[in-house]
Amino acid sequence: MSAYDFSTYGGLKGRVEQISPGALKYDEARNRLGAETTYYRVMVRTHGNSLSKGGSQELRIVPGMTATVDVLTGPKTMLDYLLQPILRVQEAFHEK
Repeated sequence: MSAYDFSTYGGLKGRVEQISPGALKYDEARNRLGAETTYYRVMVRTHGNSLSKGGSQELRIVPGMTATVDVLTGPKTMLDYLLQPILRVQEAFHEK
């Protein structure tokens, strides 16, 4: 959750429920950074509803809070990473 310090409170596990069909533009970022920033709106259902630091202080999360999310798509081996460029070149020479 962007409102809470990850290094102090950690994170939550969840499941992606919905992803926007296209990239969205964040105009406020362009004004501050001088560049246009794009993002995808993702709805995530968390497995918990709060963060805590050693069980002492519980910080509730509520719908609408923003978060930085790492999306795990599945395990990959080192061989998968090494073969990916070769397989892309091979696909480039095939008709669709």
